[in-house]
Amino acid sequence: MYINELINKNIEEIIKIRREIHQYPELGYEEYRTSAMVAEKLSAMGLTVKTGVAGTGVVADLCG
Repeated sequence: MYINELINKNIEEIIKIRREIHQYPELGYEEYRTSAMVAEKLSAMGLTVKTGVAGTGVVADLCG
């Protein structure tokens, strides 16, 4: 599936996530709520997630 198809298929969820992130703005290197949300979404997709990278960073392993 091409990226545009994935975006179009999930556009409502993408907009919801963007609005939630902007509803609760966080300062740089203090994005605790945002990084928790990102980690949750990636974990729900079945990816292996590492949190706390360089503070509030999130890294996911995509294998395949």
